[in-house]
Amino acid sequence: MKDNAKHRAEELTAHNSLTILTYPIKVSALSDEDGGGYHALYSPLARSVVGYGATEQEALADLKAATPLFLDVLATTGQRLAELPTAREWEDYSGKFNVRVAKVLHAQLSNLANEQGVSLNSLVQSILASGATALAGGHLLGAHRGSDANPH
Repeated sequence: MKDNAKHRAEELTAHNSLTILTYPIKVSALSDEDGGGYHALYSPLARSVVGYGATEQEALADLKAATPLFLDVLATTGQRLAELPTAREWEDYSGKFNVRVAKVLHAQLSNLANEQGVSLNSLVQSILASGATALAGGHLLGAHRGSDANPH
């Protein structure tokens, strides 16, 4: 019976080790009130396992160092990580859509792309991805620290 439990734990560890590699990692700056520096976490796991560091790289390294221990706990408690949705669930999307913007914004984006040495398409994808990630993380777009603007 012990061999069966050990085999199950090994299967869970193998599954969870592969699954966690598909999870996106979010690295964020910590406020001065929280001690400063950065924290890194697997977005789908919220704060189940977190890495901390003075730099983004240190926070990522700390997260990677904590991950095997986290996976051991999952295996010991018999927990299986959920697999993220596959591309098949996105079949109805082409990855293309048209957006009309003000000429001044078009010019500003084009200039930024030139300055960054990337295509306009690549720049806009990065901006959209950043904004979507911020919204998914509960951040308000356009909200600035110390701003007197009313968000309502």
